Amino acid sequence: MLFDIAACYEKSGAADKALTFLRKITSNYKKSPLYRKAYNRILEIGKDVDITAALTDFDLYLGEFPRDSKILWEKTEILEKLGRKEETFTLWKELFFTGSPYTLKAYEALKSRNYQPSYEEIKKALYSLMEKGNYGQAVSLLKGIAVQDEEGKYLLGRAYFRLRRYPDAVRTLSGVSFKDGKYLLALSLIRANEKEAFYKLIEEFAKEGNKDLFSLHIIAAEMKRREGNISEAGALLQSLPALYPEKKEEIIWSQAWLAIRQKRVNDAEKLLRGLISYNSDKRDKYFFWLGKVKNYQGQKGDDLFSQIKDKNGYYWFQSGNGESRPLSSNSGAGLKTDPPSSLPGEMNTKFLRITDLHSLKMKTEARIEAELLMGSVTVPYISAFARLLVKIEDYCTLVKLGIRYDYPSLKYPLAFPETVKKYAQSQKLDPLLVMAVMREESHFQHDAVSEAGALGVMQLMPSTARGIDEVKRNEELFDVEKNIRLGTNYLSRLLAKFKLPHYALAAYNAGEHNAEKWLAAGYRDEAEFTEDIPFSETKNYVFRIMKTYGIMKALYGNNYSGR
Repeated sequence: MLFDIAACYEKSGAADKALTFLRKITSNYKKSPLYRKAYNRILEIGKDVDITAALTDFDLYLGEFPRDSKILWEKTEILEKLGRKEETFTLWKELFFTGSPYTLKAYEALKSRNYQPSYEEIKKALYSLMEKGNYGQAVSLLKGIAVQDEEGKYLLGRAYFRLRRYPDAVRTLSGVSFKDGKYLLALSLIRANEKEAFYKLIEEFAKEGNKDLFSLHIIAAEMKRREGNISEAGALLQSLPALYPEKKEEIIWSQAWLAIRQKRVNDAEKLLRGLISYNSDKRDKYFFWLGKVKNYQGQKGDDLFSQIKDKNGYYWFQSGNGESRPLSSNSGAGLKTDPPSSLPGEMNTKFLRITDLHSLKMKTEARIEAELLMGSVTVPYISAFARLLVKIEDYCTLVKLGIRYDYPSLKYPLAFPETVKKYAQSQKLDPLLVMAVMREESHFQHDAVSEAGALGVMQLMPSTARGIDEVKRNEELFDVEKNIRLGTNYLSRLLAKFKLPHYALAAYNAGEHNAEKWLAAGYRDEAEFTEDIPFSETKNYVFRIMKTYGIMKALYGNNYSGR
């Protein structure tokens, strides 16, 4: 209420009265989710009322939140207006090393004072930018600067790689001699489709006796196989045990996979049975593929599938077993009981405040307060808190609560159920598949942003969304209903084109062109295709969503899907 009163005074031009009410919040409600928001309004309004007095507020705020780069930058603007050049210069240097969106602004400001940061200072700033995922700024920072050493080339090459500018990454990383640089160069060559250069690099590693890059040799063998050079792929795999005796299990798996793809099922079976003797965390995969080999031989593999240990894992669901048990050690205990008739006084007050914030359309503030409250919620009140989270549509915190207490229905909730069902059914999709995509893409966080720039609960790229419907501003994709409407439309298009969820999900993650290219290799079924996806991030993405889809079907079945 105080914040709303302050907003009314601010809009009416009564800045002093607005500041009075905002200061009541910062003085008396430090634990409120509105505390920091009120403080920011004080700083914003104060700049226009009394710039000198505002500087004191900025210092007090930064004493509590020293890493707020936006406020640091605004403080430099005030100091500059007051003619305090030395302090301004010092803050610009501080901002330059924050790795924040203001790093480049600080760099340009420093240069305007005829100060050119040293190369070592630039590298320090680069590390901060890379740590915070600001790869575009890292590249811009080095524009026009001669990169002088291997460390700098590696940082720039790594930024290019993360931005998917693979030819630039290849050009930058060529000649970098240390292991991480060579590894990234090899991956960049693959992504840039420079296969011959990649093979030449692998040969150089072998001649050097470099034993730290095993995975690249496996990738090289896979590439040879995909190109149809089966004998070369086999020979390369045969040579690896002498170089990497400690990697024998992985090498045998690669040989087994080569046999499966070549339809040499007897050889594959022999190799897979040998792998079963390894007491590793990959035994479920080996049992699954032994069962599939039996299927490919025209026999039943049920006895092998039944030995899969993780009854909530991808391989269990892919084997055709629709039930997962147990879903957890708790099996949902405590959630089916009625909530306590009353809540402790302080907790009840917080519940009511969160509900009121949500009712007042202050959804962000309600979610912030709910997340803060989660740490003090004990087992007897989990059910009541879960119901509150559903009421305010904070499914992201609900998932965290479920993970914390190992409750399946909270870890895998029916988020935004009516909206999902409405648009999923209009597109002839299983709503539970849409739920699985949202959970793994964003954990149902409405304002999620990926490194690549995908937005919202279904992680849509703005360009993809604009290909479906009008999107004037990227922020529109943070609207849950709009994101789900566009996301289900896109997923439906992919399913219509690729027929099966595994193929459509691969296209959703890696793009339609890549999915088409991979499918052109020819596969007996979706399991063989998924296991053979060349991009590890896409393979794991499909694994995760199909696992979650299986769990949600086991939890909810036809009670929700309506199919």
